[in-house]
Amino acid sequence: MNALEEARTNLKSAEDEVVSLQLSLAQARLELIQKRDDASHARLTKSVDQLSKMLSLAEKRVLAQKEKIKRLETDSQRLPKAP
Repeated sequence: MNALEEARTNLKSAEDEVVSLQLSLAQARLELIQKRDDASHARLTKSVDQLSKMLSLAEKRVLAQKEKIKRLETDSQRLPKAP
């Protein structure tokens, strides 16, 4: 697997992680809305905060992989073609 293929695979994994975290965060927010007792509210608030931070990091990984792919594609276009 070359560097560009690896970067594309990593991008797909990062995008999958974002989708998974978005779903988990939506579920936690829904539970937070539905729960009324203080213990559940505190636990779910902590969970929502943690998932939000994880989602932010995952989105940054997606952007980093997209930038890496763009850089690798640009670099490969600059290389002289084999005769």
